[in-house]
Amino acid sequence: MCGIVGVYSSDTAASVALLQVLEQLEHRGGDGVGVAAVTTEGMRVAKGSGRLQAAYAEDWPTGTPMIGHTRYRTAGGHEEANVQPLLSSCGQIALAHNGELTNVQELRDIAVQHGVLVRGTSDSNALVAVFTVFLSEHDTIEQAVFALMQQIRGSYSVVAVVDETLVAFRDPYGNRPLFIGEIPGGYLVASEDGSMNIVNPQKVRAILPGECVIISTAGVQTSYFVTLPVRRPCIFECVYFARPDTTAPEGKMVLATRFSAGRRLAEECSVQADVVVPVPDSSIDAAAGFADATAMRLLSNALIKNRGRSFTASTQVAREEIVRAKFHPVQALLEGKRVVLVDDSIVRGTTMRILVQMIRNAGATEVHVRSASPPVRYRCYYGIDIKTGEELIATRRTVEQIRQYIGADSLGYVSVTGLIDACGGSTYCTACFTGEYDIPRE
Repeated sequence: MCGIVGVYSSDTAASVALLQVLEQLEHRGGDGVGVAAVTTEGMRVAKGSGRLQAAYAEDWPTGTPMIGHTRYRTAGGHEEANVQPLLSSCGQIALAHNGELTNVQELRDIAVQHGVLVRGTSDSNALVAVFTVFLSEHDTIEQAVFALMQQIRGSYSVVAVVDETLVAFRDPYGNRPLFIGEIPGGYLVASEDGSMNIVNPQKVRAILPGECVIISTAGVQTSYFVTLPVRRPCIFECVYFARPDTTAPEGKMVLATRFSAGRRLAEECSVQADVVVPVPDSSIDAAAGFADATAMRLLSNALIKNRGRSFTASTQVAREEIVRAKFHPVQALLEGKRVVLVDDSIVRGTTMRILVQMIRNAGATEVHVRSASPPVRYRCYYGIDIKTGEELIATRRTVEQIRQYIGADSLGYVSVTGLIDACGGSTYCTACFTGEYDIPRE
């Protein structure tokens, strides 16, 4: 996950715009947050653990170019050295990365061989170190980015400041999203176009897989270094990660893909019940699609949600505490009802087991669980914090065993084909469902 933002603009309000967009990306991770800016005093970085609580404080740097990052930890520990943006050892490069690299040790070895310090333990620390090496060995930023793309493996969307130039590039498989739009006096880059709406950008488009955009006083330079016959955007962007008002990789709005997935789920896993209840927020559109296909009543407010995303919590205990604190079932709506409880996915089973019991305690006579994504059976190497298959309930249990574990009257999942069709194309990475890893890992 993670959210990244970059701005290059002569407008004095551009720094505020970056912070506003960064705040709109906090759903992509709350482990840490930071900004880096070229100021009159040179490159400055401010960052810390947690959310964007102090982003508008006077001591946060502002300037142009400027980049920001909200962190969801996938590699490396919680120490502040891993919070982004990351500053190079020479102090002239700041970088923010969304994704996960799979050849980290190789990158660390390259940096060490060239005498470049690798700070911290994350894959992104190795990335900024190797980028520093290639910038020193090539005449232009463009050449250095090309060399970097040839060397690194895995998933990446990157924004970086090199001296007084803004650089943005995306891996050739397009696994992680990245958008660019025009703002007064310059340009804005962000992980999701929906997050950019708060500043009303113009001419917004996706940065293409394998594309690099370089913005400086000389203008905008676009290069396509690596082109592949097949793309592999992460399908979990549609399922869970992205805001509903963001454009999905195949061009549909995310909310439309979720609605379609809900309709397909109803077609594939029908059940006799009275009401459809979504697990807010990312399941609301899927539940609406399910209700639309079955003509059941949609109770979008039967579960009241407080802020927090249990999936992005770092420990099992923390996830359970968040689930109990953030959801409140409304007894007056649920009592005496046969309920279809729709969630975007069932990963570890923590949330669903607690919610089923909560809804039963609120008086529901039956609870039928439906997942708007297939069983997650395989670990992700490209940016989701699932390191072993043992964390995944569908790896070690059958569907019937999962049903028993979560305490539901019935359980159904949308098929892989059904989800892909709902999301508008066949190019998605579905490795977490199928175990087919099309993006090289070494």
